[in-house]
Amino acid sequence: MVRMIFLSWIIAAGALLAGLPGTSHSATAVPVLALEFVYQQSERRWFRDRPAFFETYLGTGNGQATGRLEGWVGWDLYEDQKRDDFHPAHFHGFIEQDGQRHEFQIIGIYTPISDDSAVTPDGKTHPKLWALSGAIVFEDTTVLGARHLPVTGVANLETWTASYEVWETS
Repeated sequence: MVRMIFLSWIIAAGALLAGLPGTSHSATAVPVLALEFVYQQSERRWFRDRPAFFETYLGTGNGQATGRLEGWVGWDLYEDQKRDDFHPAHFHGFIEQDGQRHEFQIIGIYTPISDDSAVTPDGKTHPKLWALSGAIVFEDTTVLGARHLPVTGVANLETWTASYEVWETS
């Protein structure tokens, strides 16, 4: 009974506070960085000495970053592909701007979003399109002004390309 009264009081207090000026907050997410990745089958691993969160090394590539940080991108991708309905993923990467490398990591989950399929370089067949939701962390926290930010996007296994956006709330 005491729990019910306490819970009712918390709900009522929250409802009252929500109506006061300055106590409610509505955030809008805006993209601050766009990443375009291209898989390079013959490229060497960029981060051979770094441990990965998942044991399966999938590949290496390059690309471009535009937005708050612009430059050339290099990346390595590791995944756990034990399940067909989602793949946890880990990127080690960097964005090179004016000769300086800004290292990052992306931790995320890929989920298939298409019924059609594509064959990967290792000969496996997977859904063609995969959505990624996760977070990006730069070694230097001043790069994007936050310790970590959300990242979303789509990988296309038929073209070996991916487009991601890094988001910030304002």
